[in-house]
Amino acid sequence: MKLNYSVAELRSFCIYWFVCNKIRFDFFHPIHIYFVFYFFIFFITPLFLIDAQDTLCVDDNVMGSCIRATIIVVFALLAFSIGYLATKNKIQKPEKVQALSQKTEKAILKKSYVIFIFCYLISIFYALSTGKTIIGIFTFGTLGQAMYMEDNMQFLINVSYLLLVPWLFICIYSKRKFIPLLLSYFLVSLFFTYGWRFIIYIIVLGFLITRARVLGKKIKLLQVALIVIVLLLFSVFTGAVRGGIRSGQQTDFEGFTSENMSSTLESNFNIYQTYYGVVGTYPEKEDYFYGQACFVYPFVVMWIPRYIWPDKPKGTGFPAGVALLKSCPSAIREARSFPNIYEYYIDFGPLGVIVFSFFIGVICRKMLDFYNSCSIYKIICYAIFIGFMIQFINRGYIAQLFSLFVFLYFPLLAYRKYFRKSNFQYNISK
Repeated sequence: MKLNYSVAELRSFCIYWFVCNKIRFDFFHPIHIYFVFYFFIFFITPLFLIDAQDTLCVDDNVMGSCIRATIIVVFALLAFSIGYLATKNKIQKPEKVQALSQKTEKAILKKSYVIFIFCYLISIFYALSTGKTIIGIFTFGTLGQAMYMEDNMQFLINVSYLLLVPWLFICIYSKRKFIPLLLSYFLVSLFFTYGWRFIIYIIVLGFLITRARVLGKKIKLLQVALIVIVLLLFSVFTGAVRGGIRSGQQTDFEGFTSENMSSTLESNFNIYQTYYGVVGTYPEKEDYFYGQACFVYPFVVMWIPRYIWPDKPKGTGFPAGVALLKSCPSAIREARSFPNIYEYYIDFGPLGVIVFSFFIGVICRKMLDFYNSCSIYKIICYAIFIGFMIQFINRGYIAQLFSLFVFLYFPLLAYRKYFRKSNFQYNISK
């Protein structure tokens, strides 16, 4: 079995190496995030857990489909690469970033402050409604007694996603450096209190990509390694303490042990097990959902208010939850996650995985035109996209991903008018 994984990993690495040699190399290109996470999820982690004799998905044995599932992953990476290479870019390399007139920059800053303050106050109100305290939020849960309360306004949690775009514009155009630092502290403390890790990835990558493009610099390997280590440590730490934070407890540093670190790190990448489960169940034991998981529920059912449809299915009633119950029922107890190809598979099988992977490759290559653009507006679009890709790969469930995508990008509509050609003044890249 280990040999099969090694062969599949070698083939996938050859595909990755071939693509990297065909295009201009840049660490901020989406292909690196896509392949690296696939390597860890579908090749490295399975090998590690097999060696540790830890092959159960909670209590269910899903390893009977491992070879077939891994072959599908290799073809998915091949399809992604074909879509990536077959797509041509209008802009081949990063252009010098153009600055706006001072009048336009001031207008953007003013609007950004208004949006940020308004959305932050709503987010704080929501946090307080769930039992959190102001001092608890601003001290990362180390001070202040919180009390867990029933969440009756969960829809307001999406408002916090609206903060990222105005925050990035403030980081770019604010002349007073302490303001972006202060707002960054507000952002990170709020999301830490929620126990969210993925949004921190989007914040960090969004800032780094935007900053690098404005300065006209490329990130180096040593810097990449440092960023990965810091984000990994933060992820492990947050994962170890967020259970207590979400239930109203203070941040407990005693839970940050080597055992918890290992367990949290493993849980980030053992999501291949739920994918193995559905590969072994569909279509031999159950029929595919034929578009319900990827289209009907995310884009239709989820947006119907519950007061109109009181019996609207909840999470476990969505196709992804139903498939998990039938293929790996014990995983529900631990709220196991699944990778992006999970839903493609339960809808259309291996063909669905391959076709979706191809179009993801096309979209990722098209987004490079935004990265290479001279417009800060398009660069921010790209910067958010790269952070979003991490959550997109690691956490399936298209319904939630679509909601996240909408709220992350919605504030950009308020800035489009500022980036007409008549507003550009001079280049700000060095």
